[in-house]
Amino acid sequence: MDKGHALFQELLTAHRSGAEKKLDELIEQLYHLYRPAFLSWAQHEWKLSAYYASEAYQKTILVFYLNLKSGKLHTLTSTLKTYIFGIGKRVVQELRREDSKSTPYDEMATLPNEPDMGYLEREEQAHRLQIVEELLQQLSEKCRKILDMYYFRNFSMEAIAQRMNYSSIDVAKKSKYECMRRLRKLAKSNSFKS
Repeated sequence: MDKGHALFQELLTAHRSGAEKKLDELIEQLYHLYRPAFLSWAQHEWKLSAYYASEAYQKTILVFYLNLKSGKLHTLTSTLKTYIFGIGKRVVQELRREDSKSTPYDEMATLPNEPDMGYLEREEQAHRLQIVEELLQQLSEKCRKILDMYYFRNFSMEAIAQRMNYSSIDVAKKSKYECMRRLRKLAKSNSFKS
């Protein structure tokens, strides 16, 4: 059994049992598991800057989380990595569309063995991306800053503690945890239906 499959099973179990702290830990493991490969792929295949590749990955993980929490994701027909990269492809396309409405993007740039998504699924994906953006905007400036430093800029908890003038790394960890908890709460209370 590969690491991605085992992690997916743990994610499902934590979600179904309501173990939010465990789910947080597993989402963080997922985040770090595919991040290097995704950033490399996004920068080379899609010519994204390191910042936009990181932003795309963060949104990808949030969309994955929303799919899991909404009940849409309960089994995988591909590997977890293929599923994550499939979401990521749509996120990158959305970023490119937003960046330049007049510049067409290459629809043919696909990952090998990636399942094709129909029109309605692509529309749902675009809707979820919009929701993720709205959720992030509902967080406080402090939370957005902490999440940006940790997930987008890859700051250590020590660096975050220093930048935010916290008394210790534990305070920074607690703040990040609370920000993610607020983001999850916003995601749960959001009324979108898959």
